[in-house]
Amino acid sequence: MLKGGDAWKSNLGELVAPLLIVHGTADPIFPVEHGELLAETVEGAELLRLEGGGHEIHPEDWDEIISAIDAHTGAQHPSKLP
Repeated sequence: MLKGGDAWKSNLGELVAPLLIVHGTADPIFPVEHGELLAETVEGAELLRLEGGGHEIHPEDWDEIISAIDAHTGAQHPSKLP
């Protein structure tokens, strides 16, 4: 997966904000499995898969992304804030 080993995973538990991962299923730089692993690793994370999407966000994806952000930020998430 990511170069540099798994050291990055140890920091994921420090995330206190609800996480929405937006990932293209056809990303040639970071395969969608990266987003899937991140969503599986971070408690409560949500993954939005942009079908056929590459590494960049395209205008035709904006409506889907904005709707997902709106739903995600309006949802009730268990707070990990102090």
